[in-house]
Amino acid sequence: MTDPNTKVWVNGISGKMGILISSSLKDHSSFTLLGGSDAKNIYQNTEIVGSFDSATLSEKLAVTGLIIDFSSAKGNQLLLDAISEQKNTASHTILIGTTGLDKQLRNSWKDFAAKTNSRLLFAPNTSIGILTLAQTVRALSSKLTKQNFDIEIIETHHRDKLDSPSGTATFLADTIQSALEQDTQLCSSYTSKRPTNSIGVHSVRGGGVFGEHEIRFIGDHEELYLGHRALSRDLFAQGALRLSEWLIKQTPGVYGFLDVKL
Repeated sequence: MTDPNTKVWVNGISGKMGILISSSLKDHSSFTLLGGSDAKNIYQNTEIVGSFDSATLSEKLAVTGLIIDFSSAKGNQLLLDAISEQKNTASHTILIGTTGLDKQLRNSWKDFAAKTNSRLLFAPNTSIGILTLAQTVRALSSKLTKQNFDIEIIETHHRDKLDSPSGTATFLADTIQSALEQDTQLCSSYTSKRPTNSIGVHSVRGGGVFGEHEIRFIGDHEELYLGHRALSRDLFAQGALRLSEWLIKQTPGVYGFLDVKL
């Protein structure tokens, strides 16, 4: 069990996930919510105490035992800028649940983690079900592609989601690619014959869908399909805290979703 006095900072605290995580922390035995931030304000617990200021955020992060980021690419960059301003090189424990980060920003976080001897987890999804799905897909992909099965990934989210394809769909595609012995390309549409050694990744947006991901292994005479459907956003908040409990016990380093063993 983690130290019950571990103070948590939620970046993106005013967003849908930030609100849920803050609420879940009230009943958590291992963590205590210190506060949070968004692009406009700084919060003590869940109350606004001032406008956003990078120096103030840096001071707050210095006394935080765990940082959970569910913001946006811009909000994630603001977090990195603030934490990098600290005069000392204190180690941090950071879970990044924000998706849509470019390679440069991810590499900047990796450099920061190495410099400060921090624990960093990139979590494109915080669902334990998605983690299990990814582990299963990794085991099946090589076996089925050798039998001439094609692979298609279809993800569906609410109309307000900003990135496409979803971070989870991209993560699943990367997981499959790493499991295959041949080079593959990702295809989001087809204007001619389906390319050899390709993985289809397709996005659907509409309504208030929390998140659905389906992987279809399509052969000449049969099909195997695996999928995951989120029934509420609460699962992501609870999952984020379970991942945080795991991360805080690890040795310093940069971790991916598939490194998690629960």
